[in-house]
Amino acid sequence: MPSWDAISAVAELLGSLAVFITLAYLALQVRHGRELLEENRRVARSAVYQERAKIRIDLVTLGATSDHIAPLISKVDGNPERIDELSTEERARLRLWYTAVMVMQDNVLYQHENDLVDISDMQTPAAIKMTTPIAEKLGVRMTPRIQKWLQSQKPRDQNEDAGK
Repeated sequence: MPSWDAISAVAELLGSLAVFITLAYLALQVRHGRELLEENRRVARSAVYQERAKIRIDLVTLGATSDHIAPLISKVDGNPERIDELSTEERARLRLWYTAVMVMQDNVLYQHENDLVDISDMQTPAAIKMTTPIAEKLGVRMTPRIQKWLQSQKPRDQNEDAGK
């Protein structure tokens, strides 16, 4: 008959083995969970990109095909000074259009803040810089996020101007 010391040693060995197996299993579960999170993140980014592309296509299509918006975009042609040539009704239409554009751009900045889009891969920075003067001249209120982003770009713009 084995001694109690031998039985105790075997039990301790089996307990240690059970702890080791449990830790190995947990490590595999954590790794698997991390892989699932990364896959979910890729899916979320893809969904955001898809929705953003759809919104942009819809907005551009509307602007290009609308009898009310397309001529106004052409009249202004990126020059805020030409807004003075528009009638009150035309300004109101264009203001609504630029409000929608700025909301879309604010959404992109929001998605970027939440690490769902990489802003460096997009045209958003150039688009915001291009549309802001016209939107401001029309009286479109900039969102706090766009204001903050524009402020963050001023030192960068000044450095680029100094390098020219």
